[in-house]
Amino acid sequence: MLVPEELAFAHPAGNGEESPLVRGDITYFTTPQGGGMFATSSMSWCGSLSHEGGDNNVSRLTANVLRRFALDEPLDPLV
Repeated sequence: MLVPEELAFAHPAGNGEESPLVRGDITYFTTPQGGGMFATSSMSWCGSLSHEGGDNNVSRLTANVLRRFALDEPLDPLV
């Protein structure tokens, strides 16, 4: 749902299926020194990790990023 400051009034179509303003952005980038940054903007990202017992796309994406960041080698820059 949109946050109150983005709404002039409450409307039932203010959800992610009806409104293009409702979204969750993901940011990922690497640095020239081999570092990286991963951020999610969804308020429900952490709550989604346990959906279906952890067998879901949010959990897989998070696990892949954490596994890669945990390796003791520089991240390859995106091309």
